[in-house]
Amino acid sequence: MIHKRVDHPSERINFPRDATTSFRTRFSPQPDMASSSQESKIVLALQSIKPRGDLSIRGAAAAYGVPFTTLRRRVCGTPSRRDISANSKKLTESEENTLVRHILDLDSRAFPPRPSGVEDMANRLLSARDAKGVGKNWVSNFIKRRPELRTRWVRKYDY
Repeated sequence: MIHKRVDHPSERINFPRDATTSFRTRFSPQPDMASSSQESKIVLALQSIKPRGDLSIRGAAAAYGVPFTTLRRRVCGTPSRRDISANSKKLTESEENTLVRHILDLDSRAFPPRPSGVEDMANRLLSARDAKGVGKNWVSNFIKRRPELRTRWVRKYDY
């Protein structure tokens, strides 16, 4: 058996020295940077732009490692997504506060409403301004969102 020596570069097969190195470079996980860390970088960049004025938006974005477009939007006054209400939130803040006060008032009179009653109250508030009704999971999300409300059994179990 004769072994042929390959000297031409096009006939050589280049395997990586370490197969795990190749795997890590192609399928590396996303960086482990929390959104709060990104938000703190954006706040620092905004603070470096505003007081002195000697740092441009693009320069601050490069210096703090944040996206230029995000920084530009924040300079123009657009709040961050975590600071604004969710798109799926049906009731306004005042309507929700009114609903919570009514629920707590009923509870203090020993007539706590059931979830279906809370849903009816919310739908009445929405019908006053010709809006669509709440969804099937709205009541449970509302109770989770409001710390002053919680579900509990009114009657004791009869063992």
